[in-house]
Amino acid sequence: MSDLKYIPFEEEQDNIKTAVTGYWTKRAESFLTQRQHELASPKAARWLGEITAQLNSVAASRDDRLTISALDRPAWDVEILRTIGFSTISTDTTFGDRIFAEKDEFYIPEKMFMIRALK
Repeated sequence: MSDLKYIPFEEEQDNIKTAVTGYWTKRAESFLTQRQHELASPKAARWLGEITAQLNSVAASRDDRLTISALDRPAWDVEILRTIGFSTISTDTTFGDRIFAEKDEFYIPEKMFMIRALK
């Protein structure tokens, strides 16, 4: 085994900062491309198929057609999560207001909410 060489951090501080900054800058630039690739992948289509099948199954068991926008949300979501075994569930109905504080090109007028669920 070779001897370890100790390099004081102070001597390498600028090089480390440059390396770390470069790594995260490069990673950030490719993040959007990576997400777009993932959303267009066969796996994403399989996920969507599974989710759709589950939602249709829930709708069929309720003897009505599932129209997600007509449901009392997030109460409906909490009920479903409890039914499938989640015990700790919290919701935040002010989430969308914090994200869309101004009405710009990304504004979504429908009320958004966030759910946190733990089994």
